[in-house]
Amino acid sequence: TVEVDTENGAQHFVGGTMITPEDPRIVVVNDKFFDVVPAGTLVVIENKDVPGIIGSVGTLMGRHGINIAQMTWGRTQPGHDAITVINVDSDVSK
Repeated sequence: TVEVDTENGAQHFVGGTMITPEDPRIVVVNDKFFDVVPAGTLVVIENKDVPGIIGSVGTLMGRHGINIAQMTWGRTQPGHDAITVINVDSDVSK
């Protein structure tokens, strides 16, 4: 785990685990749990847990020619803060 206190007083937490010695995972960011392979390029989006986010993100990536290798989600509770983490096959432009 890694915990960070920023200059403005915010606190952040990232936790991981090893499924096998060759198979690491990131499993929590702040209070949102998920399961992602920390490899290659990751796109991390903090959002609200509302209908349509998954479809919108996938459509946006496709419009820009970005291939999604893996996509996972986590949330604090239904309808509240959420996180979307996407492994992509190439770098993502601004």
